[in-house]
Amino acid sequence: MIAGSSDLFKRTKFTFFKEMKFYWDLGFRLCDILIQHKELQDIINSKREKFDVIISSAFFNDCVFGISYMLDIPVIKMCALDGTKWMDEWVGNPSPYAYLTQVFSDYGDRMNFWQRTLNTLSEIYVKLGRIFYVIPQHDAILRKYFNSSNIPSVSVLQKSTALLMINQHFSIGYSRPLMPNTVEIGGIHINTPKKLNSVSISV
Repeated sequence: MIAGSSDLFKRTKFTFFKEMKFYWDLGFRLCDILIQHKELQDIINSKREKFDVIISSAFFNDCVFGISYMLDIPVIKMCALDGTKWMDEWVGNPSPYAYLTQVFSDYGDRMNFWQRTLNTLSEIYVKLGRIFYVIPQHDAILRKYFNSSNIPSVSVLQKSTALLMINQHFSIGYSRPLMPNTVEIGGIHINTPKKLNSVSISV
């Protein structure tokens, strides 16, 4: 647990706005700790070590895009949920507000007019929050620890996402348009079932 942070399992229920700010601020703290880590700084400053790809969680750690830029390698993002609209923007997925719900809502894909209105407003809030609050903070962290004012903004770097893997499967999820660089990996942890032993029953 990060020093000074609250226990995620013991915290009280937040409103939607507090929920988003909580995760945004948590992302800033995680990125700040990650990038100033000595071993990561050594890797970035070393000219000897070479890597092929970065595989990272997709939630609230946008600074990884800056790390991939500094190492000049592609980044693969993995989402424990079925993705979000800001992740859709990374890879070019269409993301209609009319039937794709906000990730923290409990609406289904058949929303009524009022639900669609709230869904749209919440997504606009998240989009503006990322533009004016989240991305500038991550940009500041990257420029601080990489000692460079020339590194592109996360708003630019995020569009270089090579692959997005989401925890969804078409057999149980809602229908949605996906680009080829978005892969559904829901159920990837499930092993092939073993053949059952034959049992004879005598009556």
